Amino acid sequence: MATWDATLPAPVLAGYNSRETPRMLTTEMESGPQRLTLYSGHPRLFGSASIVADPAQAAAFRVMFEAGRLGADWFTGCPIDTGQGLADHRVRLTSVQYQVLRPPDKLWKITFTFETDERNAP
Repeated sequence: MATWDATLPAPVLAGYNSRETPRMLTTEMESGPQRLTLYSGHPRLFGSASIVADPAQAAAFRVMFEAGRLGADWFTGCPIDTGQGLADHRVRLTSVQYQVLRPPDKLWKITFTFETDERNAP
């Protein structure tokens, strides 16, 4: 498991658009009420966030992301405010976009979608 790089700024959620997924699977039955099945024992949160980084931080993010097997691995210690205050979370990055804000390579905006594992959340 990879660790979130401590030199990176805390991610800012894009308009607090994190969402919880229901842990129940609904099955339509031919007759009678719907059937509800619990398919996960712990909640997950999905959302998108961004950080504004200088060139050294952007390079550190790329190294961290690639060390985490390009998003397949979980990162520990990512500081995200999911509505209950800023706390370290266990996250997996599902997509990443890099954008240069001030060319040539003076400031980067890194936007990513993530999934958190909320088993040990505060």
